[in-house]
Amino acid sequence: LPGSRLLLALLIGAFLVLPIAASVFFAWSRNLIVNVVRLRNEHRPFKTLNQTLDELKQQPSPVNNKQFYSGLSDGFKRYLAVRLIWDSHSLTAGELQAILREAYADIPVVVQAAAELPRFDLVKFGGRKVSPGRRKRDVATIRDAAAGLETHIATERNDRKKQRRNRVDA
Repeated sequence: LPGSRLLLALLIGAFLVLPIAASVFFAWSRNLIVNVVRLRNEHRPFKTLNQTLDELKQQPSPVNNKQFYSGLSDGFKRYLAVRLIWDSHSLTAGELQAILREAYADIPVVVQAAAELPRFDLVKFGGRKVSPGRRKRDVATIRDAAAGLETHIATERNDRKKQRRNRVDA
């Protein structure tokens, strides 16, 4: 039959090209999904900390300062543990302060938050009184420190990407 050879060639070509096209599509879609999930998870620790800080901010002033500062320092330690991938829960306020001051000396808001950590312990364990205005400033200090760390981490990640690109280009 006329054209049967053409039809046969087209069918054979389709059977050869279709699996290749499907594998390229699935690889592309997999990379897309992995990148979307990675981007979503990158900001999860910061969002969780912000939710904790918002909940603490909503607590009325006469509420137990010990409970407030326990939530504040635990939320910050949980953020540090997830974001920086090291165990900050088992560290004392003094140890955490020393680590943060040494590792992030170039981020003033982190150094400032680190300086406040021992005072949080004085409130939690020593019963020190704190004004409502001071509590609001402490929440803002922790939020600013986390935002500063997020900016620092994003900058480092972008610098590493540029270095990798430059190595590939060279």
